[in-house]
Amino acid sequence: MTEPTSPPTERSNPDARDGTGCEVAGCDVAVVGAGPAGALAARELARSGLSVMLFDAARFPRDKVCGCCLHPDALSRLNHVGLGELPDRLGGRRVAQVEVRTPGARRTFALPSLVTVSRSALDAALTEEAVAAGARFLDGTRVRAAAVHPGGRRLQLERDGMCWSQHARVVLVGDGLAGGLLADEIPVRTVRHSRLGAGTLIDASRLAGAGLGEAQLVMACGAGGYVGIARLEDGRASVAAALARPEPHPAGWVGVRAASILVAAGLDLPELAGARWTGTPALTRRPTRLAAPWAFLIGDRSGYVEPFTGEGMGWALASALEVLPAVQEALLLARCGAAWNPRLGRNYVRGLRRRVGARRFACGLMGAVLRRPRWTAALLGLAARPRVARALVRHGYGRRVTP
Repeated sequence: MTEPTSPPTERSNPDARDGTGCEVAGCDVAVVGAGPAGALAARELARSGLSVMLFDAARFPRDKVCGCCLHPDALSRLNHVGLGELPDRLGGRRVAQVEVRTPGARRTFALPSLVTVSRSALDAALTEEAVAAGARFLDGTRVRAAAVHPGGRRLQLERDGMCWSQHARVVLVGDGLAGGLLADEIPVRTVRHSRLGAGTLIDASRLAGAGLGEAQLVMACGAGGYVGIARLEDGRASVAAALARPEPHPAGWVGVRAASILVAAGLDLPELAGARWTGTPALTRRPTRLAAPWAFLIGDRSGYVEPFTGEGMGWALASALEVLPAVQEALLLARCGAAWNPRLGRNYVRGLRRRVGARRFACGLMGAVLRRPRWTAALLGLAARPRVARALVRHGYGRRVTP
């Protein structure tokens, strides 16, 4: 790649389209992907006085395939870093109930604490927080490569037709399930029969006709997967699905299958069959490791399991917080010219397992149950007993965590 004839434009906030030219000489930490994990990691590292660059391939603000739920774990972690008021500031909706439906049964559970907020609003706000802390943000920028370079990595970047390179002592890779940066160094193992993710956004006014309450989250389960519906703060509703891909799979099968699962569960939203859906790769996947020389995987790239209880963003935030000590130690090594130490990656793995390992395992078990409609219906039948219902809610949504 060639160096740009002029420096790329830096965005001082997600709404600005112009700004001062940014340095291309180098930085302490480059963060690739401005989702919850990347933006929070950039903020915390910048607050510690490091020079941080944050990149995202999309133009902000932008939506993402997501259930858009902030689980109590996620809310606890935001509160830990002084951002506990952020969901309310964005107008996030407090969810009082979750209704689980199958073709043969339905059950409504009272929730202790769950907030829905659009990814366009949440990711933009977290990015603004990172910029306010001192990080520099470039949206619409693709990181094409991050090759090992003395004392760090050399990034190859592209934005608006300009290409340039930049050195970073440490790189955090949080470019999502479909991200490919460092894929040649850290292969990903996809769990067999893993479902595909898909999402769309609809006008929330349509939900009233389907019998959905204002403060209600709905999960519809069927033989071909499950579909979640959540109202958002901006008048839209997020429809997120985990679906088994049929063979053969004709064009438009995602919308047809999602709509059929809802109909079988007693919810009629026929417009979903023809809606514009965005898909993701297989949801349940594990990288072979979480670190390579001078680089760490965070967010969905650090491993993912179908999060029926809406814990995906909580896991992402956990990885952002857990990687911080490893980054600081890696920077000390890079500054003094020492070699990369694989122990940093092992420490990060152990820490992340302590934070989210048990929850990911539990979600995996729940996913196994949800693949079998009869098991799901039997579980909902047991939940008719108040003690069982309280135990399920406490296990899925009410557990307090250490950030």
